[in-house]
Amino acid sequence: MKAVAGILIFFSLTGFSQDVHPIVKDFFAEQRNETVYLQWTIKEGQTCNDIYIERSANNINFERIGLISGVCGSSDADVIYSYTDSIPIPNQINYYRLEIGTQGFTTVLSINTHVTGQKPFRILGNPVKAKLKIIFDSEGLKTLNIFDISGDKVMRKKFSGKGISIDTRELPSGVYLFNYIEGNSVNNGKFVVAD
Repeated sequence: MKAVAGILIFFSLTGFSQDVHPIVKDFFAEQRNETVYLQWTIKEGQTCNDIYIERSANNINFERIGLISGVCGSSDADVIYSYTDSIPIPNQINYYRLEIGTQGFTTVLSINTHVTGQKPFRILGNPVKAKLKIIFDSEGLKTLNIFDISGDKVMRKKFSGKGISIDTRELPSGVYLFNYIEGNSVNNGKFVVAD
């Protein structure tokens, strides 16, 4: 167990490892507020092409959540890389690994995330494959606005009740932000549309 900036973080035995791949060292994760920060180092004298970041909820089925594209590493010095998972699976163990170009995968790193702040809604099945499902604490009239990561509005829905289901198959994969207005209250959230 390790305390970072007042947040308790629980690591498994693979939570920090110096050598996780022939060209990667010092792979670690830490929770920062409601995100998970990943950092690793490509060893001096080593290069690769593209680094894919993958996450799993069960350490079996992994999905790609990020990409650092292009040539990585350097012949002259160690190079540090980082990635922030802005929407980890809350209140459970998240498993991460890197795919280093065509050179295979790193060992798996795990972190148990803890989200203490309660929001007045829950998103079911995030990342979203085909349908976004949101459950709300209240039943009143709501206006839901969905924005892409650039801030452009891609959808607006008015509805009543404690839940809504939206077909996301026509949205490109990526991170989306939303807000919903109920009376004088505005609440914000985010979700990911997966491939």
